[in-house]
Amino acid sequence: MSTVTELLLARAWDERPGLRFEDETYTWAEHVRTSARYATTLRTTLRWDIPPHVGLLADNVPAFSFLLGA
Repeated sequence: MSTVTELLLARAWDERPGLRFEDETYTWAEHVRTSARYATTLRTTLRWDIPPHVGLLADNVPAFSFLLGA
């Protein structure tokens, strides 16, 4: 596997903890589903008549990991 997408999709059904932040815990499966929701939002926001580009500047919070997965 060579991409973040491939690594995450390999865990799409894994119900073991995959991300912990403070008092929150997300399973790998939850991470994949949440990343997919973020991806859907990005797809509806981006203009597709130009090459897509997303910049990300965020604190070390779960949303950063979900966006990376998106």
